[in-house]
Amino acid sequence: MQGVHQLIKRRYIAPAVAVPLAIALVVVLIVASHKDKPKAIAKKPTTTTSAATTTAAQAPAAPLTGLPQPDAGIRNQPAVIIKIDNAPEARPQWGIDRADIIYEERVEGGVMRFIAVFHSQAPDKVGPIRSLRSTDPPIVAAIGGLFSYSGGIAPFIAKLH
Repeated sequence: MQGVHQLIKRRYIAPAVAVPLAIALVVVLIVASHKDKPKAIAKKPTTTTSAATTTAAQAPAAPLTGLPQPDAGIRNQPAVIIKIDNAPEARPQWGIDRADIIYEERVEGGVMRFIAVFHSQAPDKVGPIRSLRSTDPPIVAAIGGLFSYSGGIAPFIAKLH
């Protein structure tokens, strides 16, 4: 590389040509260094054995959890999405342990809320249910299904619809 720099200083090679020339030189050196490495030779096996295996057919997976869900009716039903309070006064929540997915979102004032998505299991009781916020419609739209909330201001409801 020092030889290239000396040629540039003496103006034997124009600087516009020197940079691509230097890059090409580096590429050639890298390629040349890899050609000298011996390649591994794969040995062919002289004997083959096969083991008999049995596998049980696995039930199709639930779309949100990936866990086996043999009931096609459940797999094909819409998700139920519910807005749930996460304030300390609201704990313990009901039914949240049966959710397939739980989103935690920060709403105004630093307050945290949950969006629980139920699909493969249905709880007997869910709550406490909270109001719709401006951050909910994009999440609900990405999942689809039914959304349950306890009211909200008109612009947020319009955005959801």
